[in-house]
Amino acid sequence: MIEELKQKVSAKTRRLSRYRKRQNQYYQNKLFRTDCKKFYNCLRQTYSNVKNARDKEEVENFWREIYGREVQHNGKAHWIENQYQQNPSMEWSAVCEKDVADALRTTLNWKAPGRDKIAIIGLSNLQKHTSIWLQFLTN
Repeated sequence: MIEELKQKVSAKTRRLSRYRKRQNQYYQNKLFRTDCKKFYNCLRQTYSNVKNARDKEEVENFWREIYGREVQHNGKAHWIENQYQQNPSMEWSAVCEKDVADALRTTLNWKAPGRDKIAIIGLSNLQKHTSIWLQFLTN
């Protein structure tokens, strides 16, 4: 009898857990559709509780060890040569300020211009800095 009651309680708790997860999913989907900014802020707050954070120097040293070393790769590897043959290099065309301004004007706030629609905060507001973007792209 006790074992049967334990199983019933366990089943109910799992059902309740699934219900809470589903409710959270519905809420997040609705929030994303209505207010992307609030959705991303909500996600950021959810994971902002960082415990045992590393020191800045420790993190910088860790990445400096990885990216600071000179690495020689085999430039004549078989697969690299195949890629060069399959994908010939494209001709470089100059990027003018009008092209950058047009691209920035068509982007959506909180959306990326690509299919993934990953949030980019206020990119279209950067139209006034087109010359800076142009220098960044061409250098």
